[in-house]
Amino acid sequence: MSSFWEARIASLITAGGLGWCVHVVTKDFTSIANITVPQGGPAEVCALGIVIWLHAKYRRSIRER
Repeated sequence: MSSFWEARIASLITAGGLGWCVHVVTKDFTSIANITVPQGGPAEVCALGIVIWLHAKYRRSIRER
């Protein structure tokens, strides 16, 4: 897979993780004081997408032209 497509897929994974995180945080929203970052699932998916995106950018930076 090229680094271009790796970065695109990683961006979609990150966006999905962020969307899931927002859904979990706002599911039982009552006030701004009750907002906490969810542990596990959504945060880990978002972090995984960011790590894959960074790997794609690294691959692109070391590629010989």
